[in-house]
Amino acid sequence: MIKSYNGSFKNIEELERFLDKKQTKIKENHQLLIQVFTGIISKKIILDIQNSIKLYFPKAILIGATTDGEIVDGEIYKKTIAISLTTFENSILYSGSFENRDHFYTGQRIAKKLAKDSTKVVIILSDGIFTNGEELLKGFASINRSVIIAGGMAGDNGELKETFVFNNNEIFSKGAVAVGIVNEHLKVFNQYNFGWLPFGEKFQVTNAQENIVYSIDNIRPVKIYEKYLGLEIASKLPIVGIEFPLIKIGNHGVNVARAVLGKSDGGTLQFAGNLSNGETVQIGVGDLDTILSQSKDNLLQYINKSVETTFIYSCMARRRFLYNSINLEVRPFNSISRNVGFFTNGEFFSSQDSNGDMVYHLMNQTLTTISIAEENISFVKKYEIDREIANFQNYTSNTTKAISYLTNAVLKDIEKAVKDKENIAKQFEVNIEKEIAKNREKDELIFNQYKLVHQWKQSWIQPLSNILAITSACKLQIALDKFDIDTDDRKNDFFNMLNNNMSKIEQSVDFLSKTIDNFRRFYKEDIGLESIFLMELLEHSLTFINEQNIKFNFNCNENIKLKVYSNQIIQVILNIINNSVEAIKDLKISNGKIIFECSKDEKFIYLDISDNGGGIPENNLAYIFDKDFTTKKDKGGSGLGLYMSKLIIETKCKGHIKAFNIENGVKFRIILPIL
Repeated sequence: MIKSYNGSFKNIEELERFLDKKQTKIKENHQLLIQVFTGIISKKIILDIQNSIKLYFPKAILIGATTDGEIVDGEIYKKTIAISLTTFENSILYSGSFENRDHFYTGQRIAKKLAKDSTKVVIILSDGIFTNGEELLKGFASINRSVIIAGGMAGDNGELKETFVFNNNEIFSKGAVAVGIVNEHLKVFNQYNFGWLPFGEKFQVTNAQENIVYSIDNIRPVKIYEKYLGLEIASKLPIVGIEFPLIKIGNHGVNVARAVLGKSDGGTLQFAGNLSNGETVQIGVGDLDTILSQSKDNLLQYINKSVETTFIYSCMARRRFLYNSINLEVRPFNSISRNVGFFTNGEFFSSQDSNGDMVYHLMNQTLTTISIAEENISFVKKYEIDREIANFQNYTSNTTKAISYLTNAVLKDIEKAVKDKENIAKQFEVNIEKEIAKNREKDELIFNQYKLVHQWKQSWIQPLSNILAITSACKLQIALDKFDIDTDDRKNDFFNMLNNNMSKIEQSVDFLSKTIDNFRRFYKEDIGLESIFLMELLEHSLTFINEQNIKFNFNCNENIKLKVYSNQIIQVILNIINNSVEAIKDLKISNGKIIFECSKDEKFIYLDISDNGGGIPENNLAYIFDKDFTTKKDKGGSGLGLYMSKLIIETKCKGHIKAFNIENGVKFRIILPIL
């Protein structure tokens, strides 16, 4: 039978009083495993812990790590010394310490020393900054793939500066300690809870070496974060990176995130685990509903399991993201068994492949558990789990629920809209070769709409990212105790922070609402001729455009109203704008701008769209509206964009369109009759 005696203490004196009491109850021998998790990040404290253990239990096996928070019997602690004394009757324990000079080789050394013929479990604690946990696991797997691995990487209260692991005699800031439990009849049940949702576009890793990523989609990875989270949040990497990891898409059925641990001046990022060239990734965001829903499902898996003790290794990002709700995820383990653990900089987890071999994962953002028993006793009862699940009902404020619901609902709408349009495009592509000769105009219209959906999707993602970034930043500041509301000044600071952030959220929601209305309006069928202000038409058009580095200037009479097929005019405007954007980007113009000028007389309305994109070669200018004429064949251009624009203006609107070069650019003039 396995028994655990756990406690959490503020200092060495309290710890020693606990050890003194337990010394009379516990038979001290080599089958006693002592785990220590300390949120007090001090070599001196660790030395005191080692000396105290030697004094009271000199034969015991000790492994320990510094933390980002401690877990003891379902309760969360910060900056304490947590300890678990676990006694085994029928298992043999082996331990080792491994200073890390080569991550892969360190994993091999652990496997060679601790993976015996009947070893069932190896618990590994590594430092949380220097060690590449994924390479360590790969090294272990090169020697043995039959042993279950558990454990985690040490923390340092979110500072990401220096972490420690230790055993009876040694302390490492670059290394690992481990213990192997040898008992072929040991009952083991392990699980993980994730809950971070992939968000936004899918990207491809284009240049990575182990856990250092130099480019994603051929741009610096920090630029991806700037685009989706904004400059303010991205500037705080790597600290906020733990809340917005990259999620690897497709990984033996296990969701694996990669949290940011470091950032270089050049924009490369270091992650808590490897990313490989060609892998597909998305930015992840925490979702409370998903996290706690998975927690419920995982708890139900314990029913009728034989469990005598449970070890918990949970990511530091979960504690910060869930804040007070983290207790809801951890406390239910009290209905299962005694439990102890810590908040990590990375978690080790094992799953099985189709051949029954172990697959080892370095996890981020997860809560992993391993429950063990030597006897078929201590069956977990369903009514105990149901009682704990009942506590999950009211876990967030109405504001948090509303923001989470809004974000997820809009994301689903976006994905559905995009999939619908993509399906149209894909269906069309099946027969495109047969139809291209007789139906290219129709093809171009569908293709243009397909492109516009993707452009508009980008405009949706930014406000959603802003909302998520703001709410997470608020939670992070609160979790890091940035505000002492016991004083009036600090209380005012706290409420000012909330008010400012709520205003930003309202602005993003307002923008999002208008954008969705425009989207619905644009894709409304058979809209026909309608009266609309020209400025409103331009504003609708620009909601498709997500170019923060190009300025859009207006010199327009806001009272100009026209009667047109507005969706088709929007398509013409977007064709012109997209050509200007491409020209500005191709020339790498740093101060790119597009100018709109509007005027009218008694018979006509004039819309001029000009840019500083270098202009059109004079020998091409006369042909740009011709069917099939293009200067962009190498980029997939068909020449139909401006041709279709001319057809719309002249055939549908009974107007005219022309283009002429100006200084440093080109100007398109659209002339529409006043109906």
